[in-house]
Amino acid sequence: MHYIVPNINKPSQTPPSELTMGRKELKKYSNLKYADSVAYFSAINSQTNNNRSGVLEKMRPEYYPEVDTLIPMFLNCNPRGNDLPIDEWYKDKRNILPYKSDLREMVVKLLDGFADFRRDTKWKEDVIQAIKEDKKYVYQYLDDEVIHHHHKIARRLMKYGIDFEYFDLDKGSYKDTFGLDRSLDRNIDNPVLFQLKGADDKKKARTRYFQLVDLAEQYLQSRNIKDNRL
Repeated sequence: MHYIVPNINKPSQTPPSELTMGRKELKKYSNLKYADSVAYFSAINSQTNNNRSGVLEKMRPEYYPEVDTLIPMFLNCNPRGNDLPIDEWYKDKRNILPYKSDLREMVVKLLDGFADFRRDTKWKEDVIQAIKEDKKYVYQYLDDEVIHHHHKIARRLMKYGIDFEYFDLDKGSYKDTFGLDRSLDRNIDNPVLFQLKGADDKKKARTRYFQLVDLAEQYLQSRNIKDNRL
């Protein structure tokens, strides 16, 4: 569902066998003595939104270790299944809110993945045609993903008086910020680079890539933003 390379050949993999468990099996394999087994993982994972075994307990803040909180892109500000106010959950944490300073790269990835984020449009993965026919629709999609979601999170934290710090995903030091032993590759999950390297027709893929670069620059110029912090 990408524009640069719509159909990427992926190696076929045989999915792991799934375990089907009734209430009796769920109760049995939810016991910690099976913690290193596939059965335990399946039993716990199948009860993420319920407690069919009757032996699980909701997580409470005091159960969590003292670690930094990396704020996700989508945030309802309460731990799932917990009724604690937002300030009780985050007030004693070091809260880190990621942002992007290389917005051109971000917008290129969003344009390339247009068909995945906005499914069931008549344009499918052809974001070029989508912009030609309905530029406002595509720009609204970019506004949501680049600006609005990130600003919404920051505003909510500010509303509840929660202290947080920004982390630049493009220029910030993962090693220093998170106390890692080594730095991380910033492109480890970049689908654009994956497509450019793996495309059968590399010339066509590069041409499509630079089309998206031009469109990304036009969009950013129209919004006049340097990064997506509030």
